[in-house]
Amino acid sequence: MKLFGALFVAAAMSMASMRACDALLPVLSADFDVPVGVAARSISAFVLAYGVMQLVFGPLGDRFGKLRVVAVALTACSVANVMAASPRP
Repeated sequence: MKLFGALFVAAAMSMASMRACDALLPVLSADFDVPVGVAARSISAFVLAYGVMQLVFGPLGDRFGKLRVVAVALTACSVANVMAASPRP
């Protein structure tokens, strides 16, 4: 049951990151000094890449085990977020 709870939290956080992109639209537009429509393309690219990766993760989960694939994906996501949050020189 603990494993199911951890998987539920991971799925909820994944969807929360998708919805957080909506609020970033005005900020992206202002930071890059582009119209909102142009900034929206980055969010569209993220959502499309997310959807396409589902087609990759499904067979990988069948081949190597769903728990292992989820653990590797969450680790990679965590590392990427830490790298993105690190201050630049």
